[in-house]
Amino acid sequence: MQTSSNDIFAEREKSLQNALHEVESVVCRCEKMKGKFPPRSSQDSLIKNRLHAMYVAKTMLDIHLQGEHACPFTREELERALPPVDSIIHKCTTAQKKWEQGTRYYQQFQKTIDTMQIVKELICAALQAAK
Repeated sequence: MQTSSNDIFAEREKSLQNALHEVESVVCRCEKMKGKFPPRSSQDSLIKNRLHAMYVAKTMLDIHLQGEHACPFTREELERALPPVDSIIHKCTTAQKKWEQGTRYYQQFQKTIDTMQIVKELICAALQAAK
């Protein structure tokens, strides 16, 4: 059975929608943690950097879901967003190894990893276009 371009488009749209939902969930969790750590502590910086990255991610996903591709961020903002995304991928991959494939926790980590891979792909594409 051959996959049509409409099927591919619909699948990509669904993956972007799922990614957007996951990013919004991460933002919500980070917002709850904001202000709970001493100012300028490593945890405070981590939350601020992660929130910046997730706001970039949310905007990039929104733009692509609307069928646009113009990036509203500077090169510096995009570059600043990549390390927290890589950190989330690394931390989730490490945590996922503690669980058996098919468990609820394994699947949750996989959903976050898949989302961050999509986000990283969008950010890297925007960086490439900015050259």
